[in-house]
Amino acid sequence: MEITGAELFVKAIKEEHVTTLFAYPGGQAMDLFEALYGEKEIEVIVPRHE
Repeated sequence: MEITGAELFVKAIKEEHVTTLFAYPGGQAMDLFEALYGEKEIEVIVPRHE
C-alpha cells in the first residue's frame, strides 16, 4: 500500500491530536488540502486579511 507525503502528514497530525490547522491554499499545498478534504477531526482555517 502506497501513501503520499500529504496523507502521511495528515495521519501524523491526527496521531498528535491536532484539531485546528491554519494554512494558505495554493499550488504547492494542493496535495495537502486534498488529503485534508473530508477530515472531520481537523478544522482547516484559511487566514485572511480583509
